[in-house]
Amino acid sequence: FANDDIFQGESEIKTFLSSLSYNSKLIDLQKHLPFTEEEKSKKLESEKKYDDLKIALSQKDKTLKELTIIKQQLTARKKNLEITNQWFAQTQLESVNNLISDCKTKKEIAKKQGIEKFKSEKINNIGSEEWKVFIQAAEKFALKQKNNETIYPEIGDNCLLCQQPINEDLQKNLIQSYWAYIASVSEQEAKTAQENLDKTKEGYEKLDFNQFPESDILSSWLKENNAEALKYGKQILENQNTLSLNIIDAINKNETRQFTEIKTDLSIFDTVLNELNTRIKALEENEQNKILELLLKEKTYLAHKEKLSIRYTEIESLHKNIIWVHKANSFNKQWYKTQSTNTEKRLSNDYFNSDYINAFNQECDSLNGKFGINIDAKSSDAQSNRQLFLKGKDPSAILSEGEQKVIALADFIAETNITTINKGIVFDDPVTSLDEERKSTIAKRLVDLSTQKQVVVFTHDLVFVSGLINFAGDNNIPYECHWIENRNGIPGQVWLRNSPTYERVYRNAEPVKAFYNIAKRDECPPAEREYQLRSGFTALRTCYEVLVINDLFKNVVQRYNERVSVDSLSSVYFDEELINELLDSFAQCCRYMEGHTHSDKYAYLKPEPQNLNEEIQRYEAIRTKIKRNKKSP
Repeated sequence: FANDDIFQGESEIKTFLSSLSYNSKLIDLQKHLPFTEEEKSKKLESEKKYDDLKIALSQKDKTLKELTIIKQQLTARKKNLEITNQWFAQTQLESVNNLISDCKTKKEIAKKQGIEKFKSEKINNIGSEEWKVFIQAAEKFALKQKNNETIYPEIGDNCLLCQQPINEDLQKNLIQSYWAYIASVSEQEAKTAQENLDKTKEGYEKLDFNQFPESDILSSWLKENNAEALKYGKQILENQNTLSLNIIDAINKNETRQFTEIKTDLSIFDTVLNELNTRIKALEENEQNKILELLLKEKTYLAHKEKLSIRYTEIESLHKNIIWVHKANSFNKQWYKTQSTNTEKRLSNDYFNSDYINAFNQECDSLNGKFGINIDAKSSDAQSNRQLFLKGKDPSAILSEGEQKVIALADFIAETNITTINKGIVFDDPVTSLDEERKSTIAKRLVDLSTQKQVVVFTHDLVFVSGLINFAGDNNIPYECHWIENRNGIPGQVWLRNSPTYERVYRNAEPVKAFYNIAKRDECPPAEREYQLRSGFTALRTCYEVLVINDLFKNVVQRYNERVSVDSLSSVYFDEELINELLDSFAQCCRYMEGHTHSDKYAYLKPEPQNLNEEIQRYEAIRTKIKRNKKSP
């Protein structure tokens, strides 16, 4: 009784019921009774006041939620502006110029050392960046000329450029001095200074100056509520972006410049945040919300009081049962368990076993499965367990898989028949591993069973499906057959009233005419028209096949049906000229079916609407002739 389906919300009544136990005092619950007419009127009045006030406050709840989101976004945006300000503080700008000067100075020192050590009238620009890159590349290339145990160059090695032998220590020492220069302290310091400058440049390049995009929720709100703050923020960010581009250009050109600090005055956005906090607090502390809470408490209590007055008798009965359960749990459970088991044995022997055995034997007879199965039932712990035996052994050790399937079906059907609660039975592929004769026997039994309760059968066996339908049709028992398939990787697609037995819709040309009527429309696109025509010829082919089975052969032999209707042979009429005409018409139809194998006489032709109409007329003419002809005496 304490769940939310009956007593929704919280109240003293629900609290009491939630903790209801054998030692609960119902006198504490009775103080909430009775539920008077006056209280009934008061309950309706409280519910109306609550609903009206809740509707009025719903818009305020929406506004509160929106303002809370705006506050969160503005706080985050203010944090971004604080970080951006640090990059344009005067100390940071001076630091940029210091890094540029330091890098420039150290590069000049390294260049001067290179010029002093390697100056020559034969080569220009010694000590330049291009010269250093050349020396570094030469050093890396030299490492590939030797293994890890020796160092290039040595006397006898070839020059990397002129490929002439190095025969003097002077040549060797010159090349080694190049390597020493590249590894010198001044050169490394210049390299480190450049790396620091590049890192600073990268920091400016990564700054985001589009903090207030037009499509942003915060921008839209500021535009409506504080346009000045939005305009100021955008202008400062634009100025900072211009200064950032100037700084990056100075770094690229290795020039010191005069930079002026540009920082956003964050107090403007602090003012906006304070205004937001004031509005949010006013909405949260709204006196009407407190009134709404009181109305909810009042209407919930009155609703629970009304339900208590209706269900008190049930609650009182439940309490008595709880008390008895508590008393029962205090007794000797083993004694009661033994008594229950003995009673179960007696009832099982008197009723269940005999009923089940009779039903099982009857099902074995119906399914042609009389294999001499014996049944043994044992009872323990107030439960009955039955076992099947064949000559004292498990049936699975003697019977074939198909015979075991028959016994399992007999067992299942017998159990469902002796109980009254089963209104329907579902079978999943009940005839796997069975021969055609047993499939037919089981089909007949399931159709008979369907006169007593609903029977649902899932199967992949089309012969079995045909058997079910034939037995149902022979006995005028209603049925429905549906097709389930995996279409384009999606399992479980159901096609209602669709099975091999529904070929009767192809006993005339109406399905084909439906495709033709769509294809001949002027507004039908070429691709759609071609699809409709191919579908139409495919349907027409099926019409010919059904015509042969139903009208020419008078259903003597049917698809998916192992039975042959010999009696119908008397109605079959063969006319060689008519047969040849049917064959020719069938071939004419097939030549329009792309992908179908045909003779050279009937090579594939791309169909047009008039072709389909011609073949429809040909089919109907032959159908009329076949129906007109009867076997002569």
